[in-house]
Amino acid sequence: MRTLVIACGLVAVTASAQQSQDPAAAADVATIEQIIVTATRREQTVVDVPLAVSAYDAERIELSRVTDIKELMRISPSFHINAGQAESVGVTARIRGVGTNSDNPGLESSVGMYVDGVYRNRATVGLTELGSIERIEVLRGPQGTLFGRNSSAGVVSVITALPDPDGSGYADLSVGSYGYNRLEAGLSGGVGGDTSARLDAVFFERDGFLDDVNLDRDYNNRDRKFVRGQIVFEPSDTVRLRLIGDYTDRDENCCGAVGLIAGPAAQSIEQIAKVQTGNPNTVGMVNNQPYARLAAVTENSGYLQTVEESGISLEVDAELPFARLVSVTAMRDWETFREMDVDFTAMDLGARGRIDDYKLGFETLTREFRLNGQAGRLDWLVGAYYSDEELPYQDALDFGFAYGFYSNGIAQQAAAGIGGAFDLFGARIPELEAGAAGVAHGAAGLAAGLMPFAPLLPPGFSIPMLQAQLPTFQDFPFDPWPGYETLAGGAQLFGHGAVDTFEQDSQSWALFTHNTLEFDNDFELTFGLRYTSEDKSMTANLNSSDQVCLPFSQQFLGYLGQTQAYLQGVGAYAQGLQAYVGQLAAMRAALPQFASQIPPQLLPAVQQLSQAAAGIEAGAGQLLPQLPAVVAGGQAILENPDVQEAIGGIAAYGCNPFSDPSRDGNYYGTLDESEVSGTLRLSRAVDGGHLLYAGYSRGYKAGGFNMDRSGLQSPILSLVTTGAPVLPSIDQWIFRPETVDAIELGGKFSLDNGLGLLDISLFHEEFQDYQLTAFRGFSFEAINVPEVTSKGVEIEARGGVTDNIELFGGITYADVRFGSGPEHDFRAGRQLTHAPKVTSVAGVTIGFPLGGLSGTFHVDARYTGEHNTGADLDAQKHQDAYTIVNARLILTSRDGTSPWTVDLWVQNLTDEEYALTIFDAPLQSAAYNAFIGDPRISGLSVRYDF
Repeated sequence: MRTLVIACGLVAVTASAQQSQDPAAAADVATIEQIIVTATRREQTVVDVPLAVSAYDAERIELSRVTDIKELMRISPSFHINAGQAESVGVTARIRGVGTNSDNPGLESSVGMYVDGVYRNRATVGLTELGSIERIEVLRGPQGTLFGRNSSAGVVSVITALPDPDGSGYADLSVGSYGYNRLEAGLSGGVGGDTSARLDAVFFERDGFLDDVNLDRDYNNRDRKFVRGQIVFEPSDTVRLRLIGDYTDRDENCCGAVGLIAGPAAQSIEQIAKVQTGNPNTVGMVNNQPYARLAAVTENSGYLQTVEESGISLEVDAELPFARLVSVTAMRDWETFREMDVDFTAMDLGARGRIDDYKLGFETLTREFRLNGQAGRLDWLVGAYYSDEELPYQDALDFGFAYGFYSNGIAQQAAAGIGGAFDLFGARIPELEAGAAGVAHGAAGLAAGLMPFAPLLPPGFSIPMLQAQLPTFQDFPFDPWPGYETLAGGAQLFGHGAVDTFEQDSQSWALFTHNTLEFDNDFELTFGLRYTSEDKSMTANLNSSDQVCLPFSQQFLGYLGQTQAYLQGVGAYAQGLQAYVGQLAAMRAALPQFASQIPPQLLPAVQQLSQAAAGIEAGAGQLLPQLPAVVAGGQAILENPDVQEAIGGIAAYGCNPFSDPSRDGNYYGTLDESEVSGTLRLSRAVDGGHLLYAGYSRGYKAGGFNMDRSGLQSPILSLVTTGAPVLPSIDQWIFRPETVDAIELGGKFSLDNGLGLLDISLFHEEFQDYQLTAFRGFSFEAINVPEVTSKGVEIEARGGVTDNIELFGGITYADVRFGSGPEHDFRAGRQLTHAPKVTSVAGVTIGFPLGGLSGTFHVDARYTGEHNTGADLDAQKHQDAYTIVNARLILTSRDGTSPWTVDLWVQNLTDEEYALTIFDAPLQSAAYNAFIGDPRISGLSVRYDF
C-alpha cells in the first residue's frame, strides 16, 4: 500500500504536467528549474546527461534538512547508508543494494564519495557535516572514466557553495527535543581585487537516544564541530583558483545496541553483573523490549568515539587556447580514537580501546588532472589520477573482570555435555576390556602350551602369538570443569588481551579518457577507457598478553588427541586380533597333517591345545564385531555437531580469536594489481527535450588486506575443527579485487516544457568476486563471493501541480542476489543483506499565505522494503518494511523582504520503530542485539540571512 501511494505521487507529477497543456492552467504552474551538473565533467542540465544520475540542488537539500551524507537517503531512493558498531568505523554506503559491508578499514567502499572533487577514502570518512551546499549528484552504477578513484557501485559527489563576491551571510539556530542544539552560520564576500572568500561553520549537540538502565548516561548522541573556509582567486576570465580548507571534530558516544533476543546465557549474565558491581539491583542486559531504548553497559566502559579531520585542497580551473584544464590537489588527515564495550551488557567481559589503545587514521594525498576540449564533433577528455594513502591502525582488546567467570560458566555447561556423551561411551569399555583380557590370557596360555612342541613342528610352522593390545581408555577429565585459569596453572584472564598494530601503504595511479562523438539525427556515442595500477603493502605486529590459551589448549587438545589415538588404537587392535585369529585357524588346520610326526603319548595334549585354540577363536569372534562399533561410536561422538560445537566453544573461549597468542607474530605482504575498465554508451536527443540512452560499463574495486587478527587461521582452533593445525600466514588476510559488468537502458523526459521531469533507468549489473565481511559472534570473516547480480528499475520524477505546489518522488526496484552455484553455500540465490527489493521516496511542498506571512509546508517520506540485515542471512535478522516521514512548516515575510525565517520541523513524524542492523550477540549463542533507528525528534529553527 505504501509503495502504491508513492507510485501515485509519481503519476500525479506526470498528470499535472499533462494538465498544463491548457494555456490557462499553464499560467498557474511553476516551471521546474533545470539543475546544471558536472557528472560528466562538463556543465550540462541533468536531462542532457546520458547516465543514471540524480541531482539535488540547494533548495531541495535544505527543504529536506539534509545536513550530512546519511540524511541524503530522504531524497535519493537508490542510495542507502548505515553505521554498525560505530560511526567512526563500520559505515556502509550502498547504491542499488550493493555496497561493502565492513567494520574493517582494509576494505574500501563500493560507493565513492567526493567533496569538491576530493575523494573521501572510506564511507566513514565521508560521514560528516555538509555546511552550505550548491548541489549533490548521485551517479548510479560503476564509475571510472569520470572520477579519480574507481567505484564499483556508484558515486556521491558533493559540490559546496562558492563564495559570494557581493557579500552575504546567514545564521541558522535550531533547538529541539533530546537536547537538540545546532548552530550553522556562514559569511561570504569579496576580500579585494579578484579574490573572494567564504567561511561556513556548524556546531551541533544532541543527547543520546539510548539510556543506560543502570547509570546516569546515554548513548548515540551528537557533539560535532565543523569549519570550512575557502578563497577563490580569479585573475582573469579564464583562470580560477579555489583553495579550500576544512576541520572537523567529533566527540560522541556511539553506537550503543539494544538486546533483541535473549540466549541461554542471559541468566548467567544477570548473576555475574550483580556480583561484579556488588549491587543486587544491577540489570545485566535488557531484552525483548528494544524500543524502550534502554541499554546495559559496563560501568568503566562505553562507546566513546572521537574523530579529528582536517584537509586542504587546491583546484585550478583554466581555459587554455585549445582545451580546459582542471587540476585538483588535496591532502587530508583523518584520525579516530574509540572505546567499545564488546559484549553490550553490564557484565565486564572485555573492552576495545579501554586504555586509548584503539586508534585508526588515514593520511591521504590525491592529485587529479583533467584536460577536455572540442574537436569538431568530438568532445574529448583525458585525465590522470594519483593517490598515496597511509593507513596506521592499532586495535586493542582486553579481558574484563567477568570474562573468567562467564567463560568458565559456558565451558562448564559444554564440558558437562561432552562428559555425558563420553560417560555413555565409556560404559561399554569395561566389558570390552574384560573380553580383551580373556583373549589375551588364553593366547598367552596357548603360546605357553605350544612351546614344548616347537622342536617337533615342521619348518615354517610358527606358534601363533597375539601381538596386538587393547589401549587403555581415559575418561573425560574436564567434567566437572576445573576452570581455564586452573588448567593454565593459575594464570589470569583479567587484565590481559592483545594490542595489534597495522600499517598499510597504498599507491594508485590511473589514466582515463571519456569522449562524446556527435552523429547526425541527434545521436551521440560516448566511450571511455581507464587503466588503473594499484600497489599495496602491509606490515602487522600482533602481540597478545594472554597467558591462559596455550597451557589450557595443550591439556584440552591433548585429551582430544588421546581420544582420537585411543580410537585408532582400538582399530589397530581389531586388525591385530583378526590376524591372530587367522593364525589360530591356520594352525588348527595344519595340526592333523603333522599328527604322524608327533609321539602318540602327546596326541591328547595336542588335542587339548587345538580345543583351547578353538575356544580362543570363539572368544575373539565375540569380541571382534564389537570393536568397529566402538570405534564408530567414539568417532560419532567426536563428529556429533553438538559435541563439536561444545568443543569449539570451550576452545574459542579459552583461546579467544581476538587475543589468541598462536596468531602472534610479524607479518608483511604486498599486492600489485592493474585493471582496464571503461564504458560505451549510445544516446539520442528526442524532440521535446527528451533523452534516450543505452550503455555498458565495467567497474573495478581493488583487493586488499583484512586487517583483523581473527581473520588469521589459528593452529589451535583449526586442530579442533579439522584435526590438523593450520599455521597463520599473510595470505589468509588477502581478498581479491571486485569487478562488475553493467548494462543500462534509460530515458529522461522533460514534460510539457519543463513543468515536470521524469527519469527512468533499467539496469543489470553482474559483480565478480564481490567483497563481503561478516561477523560470526567470535570473529570477522572477509571473503570474495564468486557472483552477485543486481537488476531492476529506477524511476524519479518531479513536477509542479500549481505555482505553489510541487511534488517529487522516486522508486527503485532492485533484485540483488548472490549467485546460484553450490560455491555460494547457504547464500546461493538469496537476496543480499541490507538490500530491500523496493525503496521509494516521495514529497510535496506547498506554499500558502498565512496572514501577513508566507508559509511553506513540506513533507517527505522514505519507504524501505523488508530485508535481512545480517551478512549470514540469519532469519532472526529480518527487518520488516517501514516508512520514515519528515515534515516542516516554514514561515517568512509575505513580501520576501524580511531576513528572518522561522521553521517548525519534525523528523520520523510517526515515531517508526525499526532496526538498522541485527547481529549476533558477541560471545553468546542464540542471542541477538540490534542497532536501532532514531525516534521522533522535533524542533524549532530560526534563520537570519544578510
